[in-house]
Amino acid sequence: MTCVIVIIPEISYIKTTFKGRVMKEKEIVLKVIEEIGLPVKTGDIVKRTGLDRNKVQKILNELSLEGKLVLDRCYNKVLKKGGNNG
Repeated sequence: MTCVIVIIPEISYIKTTFKGRVMKEKEIVLKVIEEIGLPVKTGDIVKRTGLDRNKVQKILNELSLEGKLVLDRCYNKVLKKGGNNG
């Protein structure tokens, strides 16, 4: 099992490349959304996390389907927490 450290200003996260990886990345994305505030653009999340843009969009889509976020797909923004626009 290998570890990768993602440095976010004032916050450090360790995410593994093992089975728990996707959940850790979801937690990172949710934490960054809380810190930035809403609405937040996908590009801002990418800059803060250092994750690949496609990976961030995949995570946002999964969170939207889980009912944790509401997305504006036209402008690639997270509008609010909660709801289901899947």
